[in-house]
Amino acid sequence: MKPVALPFALALCAATAQAEPWDCELTVSCGIGAACEAAALRLSLLPADHAGDLFVTGLGADIPVARLSAGPSAPRHYAGHGGDIALLLTIEADTRTRLTLHGGDERGAATSYFGTCEELT
Repeated sequence: MKPVALPFALALCAATAQAEPWDCELTVSCGIGAACEAAALRLSLLPADHAGDLFVTGLGADIPVARLSAGPSAPRHYAGHGGDIALLLTIEADTRTRLTLHGGDERGAATSYFGTCEELT
């Protein structure tokens, strides 16, 4: 590893360690071309181990995600995929949250969920 890359890698690991876990409640669902409706989806964003790996749980399987935003301040963005689902999760500073799920089938359907996430300590 180049000497310049090491400080960046360490900063990225430190930022990830400071940001999680989250417990989320998503109460509105909106599909493309469909009306929004009430939803009851609960999920968690948890570090799996001390290596800094993150997972979203509550979607039928644990889905590995990566933190896309730099630094510990909001908004925080996470992306991941597992099985037939790809996801993008955004948590704003005021805890408002958007989760977009993209299906892996031939239609590639996407649904957005809205709610809030609470940072767990």
